[in-house]
Amino acid sequence: MVGFVDIHSHFLYDIDDGPKDIEGSISMLKEMKSEGISAVFSTSHFNIGEIKIEDFIKKRDERIASLKDVSKEIGIEIKKGAEVFISSLLPNLELLPSLALEGTNYILIELPYIQNYPNEYNNVISKIMRNFNLIPIIVHAERYNFFAKKPAILENLINMGCLVQITANTLLEKNFMFVDHLIKNNYTHFIATDSHNLQKRPPKIKEAISVSTLKHGEKKIKEMLKNQQDLLVGKQIPYSEPGKLTHLFGKYYI
Repeated sequence: MVGFVDIHSHFLYDIDDGPKDIEGSISMLKEMKSEGISAVFSTSHFNIGEIKIEDFIKKRDERIASLKDVSKEIGIEIKKGAEVFISSLLPNLELLPSLALEGTNYILIELPYIQNYPNEYNNVISKIMRNFNLIPIIVHAERYNFFAKKPAILENLINMGCLVQITANTLLEKNFMFVDHLIKNNYTHFIATDSHNLQKRPPKIKEAISVSTLKHGEKKIKEMLKNQQDLLVGKQIPYSEPGKLTHLFGKYYI
C-alpha cells in the first residue's frame, strides 16, 4: 500500500517555529511514519521581510541533508519546498522557483490573518504565475476569515488557476463548519498536516481521513490524496470547477 504524501509540514529544525533541534525533527518523522505518511515536503516558513532567499535555501538544504540517513532508515522520503508568505516583492524574486515543491511548479502561498482580503493580492498571484509559470497552492484556506465572509474571493483564486490545501486537524473540530463546506462544494485539492511539533500541532492525518471519508464519501477524499501522490511524481493536477457555497443563517461559521 502506498502511504500518504504530506505536502505541508514544518519538521525541519531550527529554521522556523518547528522543532528546535534535530532530535525534534527525528521524532516528528517517526510519528509521520506511524501515521502512514511515506513522503513529506519540507515547507518551512519563508518571509522575504525576515530572511534573504539565498540564506533560507542554504539553511533548508543543510537541514534536509543532515536528516537524509535517518529519514531513509525510518522510511520517509523528504522533498524540498517552502511555505511562502505573500509579498509584493515575490514576482521579482529570481530564485522564487527554488521554493516550489520539489519536482513540480506548485508553490505554497500563505496569506495573513486579517479581516479583509486586499485586492492587490490577486495581482501579486497573477504575476507569480505569469513570471515563473508557478501554480500557487493557498495553504490552510479554512482558517482565513475573509474567505469565510466572502467565499467568492477563494472561488476567483481557483478560477485563476490556484489550488487549495486544508489542514487535517480542522476536520476533527466540531465547530469548524467552514472546512466541510469547502470540501462539499469542490473548493479543496489537498489535505495536509501543517505539523510543527508533537504536542500542539502533531503530524496526525489518519483520523482526519477516516472522519472526512465518512462525511464526504470515499471518492472525494481519495481524489485529494491522489493529488498529493501526483505531486510527488511531478504530475499536473487537473482543474475542477468549484461550486457555490450555501449560506448558514446568513454567514459562514469557522
